[in-house]
Amino acid sequence: MRANDQVKKCVVFLATDLHNTDDTVTKRLRATTFFVVRRYGPNEFLFLVTARHVVEKVISLGCEKMYCRLNRNDGGADFIDIDPHDWRFHPVDANADVAVLRCTISQQDYDFLPLSTEIYLSDQIIADENIGVGDDVLLVGLFSEHSGAKRNIPLVRVGTLAAMPEEPVLSDGKLTDAYLVEARSMGGLSGSPVFVHLVANHATNTLVTKARTGKDMYFLGVMHGHWERDASVGDDLDDDDGSREQLNMGIAIVTPASQVLEALDASFLKP
Repeated sequence: MRANDQVKKCVVFLATDLHNTDDTVTKRLRATTFFVVRRYGPNEFLFLVTARHVVEKVISLGCEKMYCRLNRNDGGADFIDIDPHDWRFHPVDANADVAVLRCTISQQDYDFLPLSTEIYLSDQIIADENIGVGDDVLLVGLFSEHSGAKRNIPLVRVGTLAAMPEEPVLSDGKLTDAYLVEARSMGGLSGSPVFVHLVANHATNTLVTKARTGKDMYFLGVMHGHWERDASVGDDLDDDDGSREQLNMGIAIVTPASQVLEALDASFLKP
């Protein structure tokens, strides 16, 4: 499975300040966020999307700032300040693990490609393309052990769509709509975009054809986390000792793309 440039370049990393024992302050990469573009009327607007629990954890730790690290077009990377209170959540469902932030970052300065809402997975596309359990998925995000010293290096992981959102999933004591994906989720991947990938010949109910839309990849949703043995969700913001990976059951929880759209289209985000 080959990840195209847009899939890799939509992703950037989130960081917070880390206060060291020698009284110095450094920045520590914590989680993943990604760019999307959404059209309202004749204009397009740029947003960052991540998991809600990442933002809530930063706020609960008392951090006044979080940072987005972006690759510069001329080499290297910059940290851009973000007020954690500027993120917006789902307008109705408090259990929807999605946060969005409207931004004005220039592609003339930074090397990124936002996702278009044209590739968001919808019920109609699911029906037309017969997308379901067993289909290939990939996710792109931060791997804390190799994030890139000079520039962001997103890691691509592959897996399988294990369950559709037929019933709410119980996660961290909350019921939420979610896809389940068989893929190893580790600290840093919270907030990563997850995609379903159609092979060249994809089975439909009647025959084997190429994807009707001509697209081979759709945005499935946002990585929430994984199930541990006690059915709680791993948190990539707690472990300042470097031991971020926790034993999990190999099933990751993905917030559906439809909830991202609902958050983007909430009245307080429209111009």
